[in-house]
Amino acid sequence: MVTLYNRIMRNQEEPSRVMTPKDLKYKNAYIRKDEFASDPADTFHIFDITGYSNWLDQLDLYANITKPSGKRESYTLDYIGNYEVGEKKREYDGDIKDLHLRNYKQFILYNIQDVVLLSHIENKLKHIDLLYNISMLTNTRISKALRKTVSIRNFGEESYFESGKVMGNNHSELYPDAGKIPGALTVFTLRGHSKLYELLEPPYLGQSAAKPKFIVSIYK
Repeated sequence: MVTLYNRIMRNQEEPSRVMTPKDLKYKNAYIRKDEFASDPADTFHIFDITGYSNWLDQLDLYANITKPSGKRESYTLDYIGNYEVGEKKREYDGDIKDLHLRNYKQFILYNIQDVVLLSHIENKLKHIDLLYNISMLTNTRISKALRKTVSIRNFGEESYFESGKVMGNNHSELYPDAGKIPGALTVFTLRGHSKLYELLEPPYLGQSAAKPKFIVSIYK
């Protein structure tokens, strides 16, 4: 995705004109590349693109999901394709930069093989399906679904809310002299009756205690 965005910019085109639907009045296409993470498994690029689709970087998605099974020797499409499905990128003669001028057919077949290879990897691993399911289950945006702390907290908030409790965000560090801040949340139901939700106080924020319970629930 970052490569596509940069190629559009190099061709002096406006990314929002190319990457957003024509029927939308307000268009935005902005990508901020994560320059700090050295490991692809920890990389989180920001894609802010107006449209009806969620944009994903399959390299980062693959690296993040497969991280528990060990870091791969390489994350190039050629290596991962051979590692996962026994297929590699198509070879070509000379430099890719002018291949479309020297041998257009070879250039087209090279790009088709890239797309087919990505499709075969996804059909085997179902990583996009997994990401979608995590997003729906934890009530987390696609762009944040693989951030464990965010998705686990959202999952906890949803579960607590169903039992009449609300996870507050009034962390005591914001009020160092106040300690734990008790309280409650009152909302109006569709029938016009108010409902009182108990506001949970720390130590529910203790992630070390919460994570195992939530993870078991997610993967049951």
